[in-house]
Amino acid sequence: IDTTELPPTGGGDRIGAMLSNHCSTLPRSGARFIALLFLLPLLLIPDLRAQEKSGGDKLSPLRSGPQVGQRVVPYHPLLCNGAHAGQRWCMVCTHRGRENDMIIVFTRSQNSRVAELITAVEALTKKHQHLGGIVTFLTTKGKTAKEAEALTGAKVVYINDAEKKQFRTLRQLAEAKKIANSSLNIYTADGPEGYRLSPEAALTVIVANRNLQVKANVALRKSELTKERIAKIVRGLEKAIPAR
Repeated sequence: IDTTELPPTGGGDRIGAMLSNHCSTLPRSGARFIALLFLLPLLLIPDLRAQEKSGGDKLSPLRSGPQVGQRVVPYHPLLCNGAHAGQRWCMVCTHRGRENDMIIVFTRSQNSRVAELITAVEALTKKHQHLGGIVTFLTTKGKTAKEAEALTGAKVVYINDAEKKQFRTLRQLAEAKKIANSSLNIYTADGPEGYRLSPEAALTVIVANRNLQVKANVALRKSELTKERIAKIVRGLEKAIPAR
């Protein structure tokens, strides 16, 4: 058998001799087939070791919310800061009426990484005159989006004590971080109808233009909420904002 056509395995001479002894009486095509059967496990070992060293396959990109080219739709979260604080108000509608582009963030986490993103979004709204920031915390449990939307237009109504506590927490965050241009608000854990937010997504960031068309979308799982990933998103946000 001509083993020079086979990939090197580190023990080629010894294995080639062994295969020659066993396969010398077979036709050339049959001998090659048997040779591959012997060598296949040895060829796979380096790949398996490399995969094991790297921790296996990386997680595939997560799809959450309207994708590029699709449109965002109105929803009415409980606002925690700004002129309409305490009301369930559509900030998408507000920015659409002002012909503003938008950065819309949906988060199921509240930690330092999310705080960094909020600060960055606020900075961008100050830099770009026609840009609005909407940060929606999907933390209210016990009710669905449909039930929350039914409260729109009513005076301040908290779904439960947990939502009331979260309202106070976000008001304090807005004051501490001096968030004036961006809306911090609360919504039910399932997210607004029409957005199709992935249950896996701890964070979904959408850039939409004044016509509500999505120009960029990125989503992260909880395990992916690292300082490096947030920094990368922040760098990409300004590039995604439509030019005026």
